Amino acid sequence: MKLKKMAAIMMAVFVVGCLTGCNSDEGTNESKTTKEQTTDTQEKGTIAYSCYDLSYEYYITLAQGVRETAEAAGYKYLEHDEQSDEATMISGCMDLINQGIDALILTAYKPEAATAIVEAAHEKEIPVIMVDFGSDELDYDILIESDNVEGGKMAAEYAMELLKDNDSTEQKAAIITNDPSAGSYVRRDGFYDVVTDEGYEVVSELNANSNPDEAYSCMQNILASNPDVTLVFCLNDSMAIAASQAVADAGLEPGKDVTILGFNADEAVFEPIKSGEIACTIMQKPYEMGKMGVEIFEKLQSGDVIAYDDEENRIIWAPLEVISKENVEKYMK
Repeated sequence: MKLKKMAAIMMAVFVVGCLTGCNSDEGTNESKTTKEQTTDTQEKGTIAYSCYDLSYEYYITLAQGVRETAEAAGYKYLEHDEQSDEATMISGCMDLINQGIDALILTAYKPEAATAIVEAAHEKEIPVIMVDFGSDELDYDILIESDNVEGGKMAAEYAMELLKDNDSTEQKAAIITNDPSAGSYVRRDGFYDVVTDEGYEVVSELNANSNPDEAYSCMQNILASNPDVTLVFCLNDSMAIAASQAVADAGLEPGKDVTILGFNADEAVFEPIKSGEIACTIMQKPYEMGKMGVEIFEKLQSGDVIAYDDEENRIIWAPLEVISKENVEKYMK
């Protein structure tokens, strides 16, 4: 009888202990909640980003902005590298669309060749948000980009202020461009308008296809035909660095004999700016642009009013900043 009573007591203690343990185990409950939240965020949807070329620092940063903002907002993130190839751009985007994504954020290698991509996305009611540059031929939903014309003007205006007390009587400028089909080509237009209004003659414009090796050769050719050129605008920083090296190799002093300007604010250009070899770069905010892409998609989803800078073309401008010797150190790691 005593044994039965003792067994009953032990069983009661065991059951109470189990119930108490289950109710007081906050870690178990927290794990359950976290799991449920994870499931909920997975159900929120998928945002995909197709990128021009992830071998460039600029686009790596832009992709990071898209990814981190999407994941923080609870979306699954997919990424595609177009690798500066039109066929890869088209096939990769079509693959993303066929995976049932909820939004396509697109930095197209060839915007004029992306019509089929946009049409396929819209057939499945997937909004297409272009980032960095677009095309008048595309029926995108929204375009987020830097005002590249304004950026070219900003570079030229900084140079004009820098050179206003220059003793040199030569007012000859050159431009090292990328392919005219690229959206960033219009940086050239902004620069050209300002310097020619200030009395400069643009004596040479050469296309280096965004490639530093080609930019080096272009700078050599510019100096060979116009040894008295005093100002050179390069449409990206890698070309500016290469042009600076070509000037030095020609026995001239970059920053003194030739003022060189870049664009994009790649990390590699900060040291040459600090040393004075390159006068300035125009900082785009690629991380911010990627972040804006996700935030704008969420506004579209919720039906919020979008504040356009150019309503007719559905464009939102991203911020720009001149980075020069005066402020470069705050951006250096």
